[in-house]
Amino acid sequence: MNNPIRLIGNFAHSGTGVATSNYSLLKYLIQTDLDLEITNLDSIAEILPKIPMRRKIAYSLFLHPGGKNIHFLDPDSFKQVKGAKIITTFYDLYVFDKRKRDFSIFGYLLNKTRQKKFDEAFKFSDLIMTISTKTKEDLIKRYGEKYSRKIFVINAIIDDKFLKTDKKIKNKNTVIGYINNFTWNKAEKLRVFIETFKNIKNASLRFNIYGKNFPFADLIKDDKRIRYLGFLPEDKIVQTLKEFDVYLSTSTIEGFGLPIMQAKACNVPVLCYDGDLPSIVKRNTLVWDDANLSEIIKGRLWENFDVEKASKDAEKCRSDEIIPKIIKVYNKVFT
Repeated sequence: MNNPIRLIGNFAHSGTGVATSNYSLLKYLIQTDLDLEITNLDSIAEILPKIPMRRKIAYSLFLHPGGKNIHFLDPDSFKQVKGAKIITTFYDLYVFDKRKRDFSIFGYLLNKTRQKKFDEAFKFSDLIMTISTKTKEDLIKRYGEKYSRKIFVINAIIDDKFLKTDKKIKNKNTVIGYINNFTWNKAEKLRVFIETFKNIKNASLRFNIYGKNFPFADLIKDDKRIRYLGFLPEDKIVQTLKEFDVYLSTSTIEGFGLPIMQAKACNVPVLCYDGDLPSIVKRNTLVWDDANLSEIIKGRLWENFDVEKASKDAEKCRSDEIIPKIIKVYNKVFT
């Protein structure tokens, strides 16, 4: 490649899957020989000391993307650039999902603006990356089978820090853990789980919840076994996962499902709601729904779960598996 690759997107550890995935991608791309230009310097500050001095990285704070080779790491960051070759990564198509409702005028107009941006990103990009076959299927359904050859599936990276740990911590009580946000595709079934959990009068069970802006404070205030512990910083996630006996996912739909895969990588069994999730994420989990949840909790069915099979799913998302695939795509488009 004669020109550097400019990466444009959000790299901040904000608790969202997109930003976390972008950060992991950048973390391992800077260890290659690629010539990169990176926007949003502040959000990658903790990576700076790890940048190899043997190669060049140029940082840009300009708002206009510019450049000849551009990888937009999400459609929201997309902007048409004359003469550039463009790759855009699509994580999901929630912006078009009618279940994601915001009845305010501002929310409606914002969503319409985002929908237009997504359509433009798909139309004007030379190649589309997706993080799951599910998202590729959603893209084809929206834009047509004729574009299928334009779409490449490369799973999100599971940071090596999750893959280099064993689940060894033993708890006095059984700890069910939740580390995620409380968006529309998670909150509904989280409420169902809390209500079911409260009806199971077992003093040895604990439920620890982490995330920003927990919406069910009134629901848990009369049950001391349930604790909301606030937002969990990125550097605390691995240790906290190791303290869980089982990880809870309440997602009804996901483009990927990074927290589930992180738990799998840490050898923690996963209670996964029977939602619309990619097969690599959902398989080798304890799948629950409203009907069987109480039985799963009462029987502690996760105690005999084969976590080794689940961890092999996460192994397929190792950085040394994913980065070569991304470089291959870069060589295909940016030449």
